[in-house]
Amino acid sequence: MHSCNGLLLWNVIPTSQPGPTSEDSRACHFRIHNPAMSDDQCVYLDYPVGDVDSPYGDDIFEPFELKAYLVFEPLKQPLSYKVILFGQMDPSVRYYGRRVEFKVLNPRIEIRLYSSETCGWSEVICNLPDGLRVTEGVYCNGAIHWFRLDHDNSVYFDTNRLCFDKLPAVPSVDDSCVKYFGECRGRLHLILSDTLEFDIWELEEDYSSWVARYRVNLNRMHDGESALWWNVSSNPFSVLSFVHRQEEEEENSKLVLFKNGKIMSYSLEDYGLRVLCKVYRDEVPRSIHQYFETLLCVGNS
Repeated sequence: MHSCNGLLLWNVIPTSQPGPTSEDSRACHFRIHNPAMSDDQCVYLDYPVGDVDSPYGDDIFEPFELKAYLVFEPLKQPLSYKVILFGQMDPSVRYYGRRVEFKVLNPRIEIRLYSSETCGWSEVICNLPDGLRVTEGVYCNGAIHWFRLDHDNSVYFDTNRLCFDKLPAVPSVDDSCVKYFGECRGRLHLILSDTLEFDIWELEEDYSSWVARYRVNLNRMHDGESALWWNVSSNPFSVLSFVHRQEEEEENSKLVLFKNGKIMSYSLEDYGLRVLCKVYRDEVPRSIHQYFETLLCVGNS
């Protein structure tokens, strides 16, 4: 699943069994939907198998690891969208027509792009970075970003120019870990710490550098009545999202945290901690997506 500016992209499991699934969706693998509109107004996309030319000598797209990203910019192109697939291909298998040969090969990534303007898939040919984990990308302002503590592997893919470029390095990352990497209001944010005190880094709009925009101290948190204290050495927490809102002349910024089966919001202004919901499990939710309503209609009206 992926969310982008009000549209949702879902993986659809094909089925031939009778039921509520529409006839069109049984042969498709992706569904684009606007939750603010009727369920009938959606688009189903065929999986791009054997319909594009490949420079690797085969015509099948069967990655062992796949991530689909939805690209939708309503302020720039309100009537069009893209779907980009990054597939991590099995490095040990090479197909030659109907013959399969097993060789020790370097891992490779293949990219497929669907455009609503052409209603078809195409293959993207570009120089690919080493060590890219296709599932860890973050979409923001027409690009998909991957951050690694190793600066050489921190890159972004420009969905308009269809090429990769490098992200700037972050100062002072010794003995750090990537606690959070995400997007809010068109800006990328990064947390590099596993303690209760940390900075929230923000990428400059021109991609020139990272700036420490906020200083957070979770030792100050309270529940409105008393101070709270977390032992993160034995019971760590996770950052699910950073939300920044500008209301008139006041900022209203919050962190969405997960700990002990609870999803909580922490205010950077008054240090208040509030439980949003309980998920009744200790595992961190695998997929977190921000959602904003849009009036764009996709599919049949």
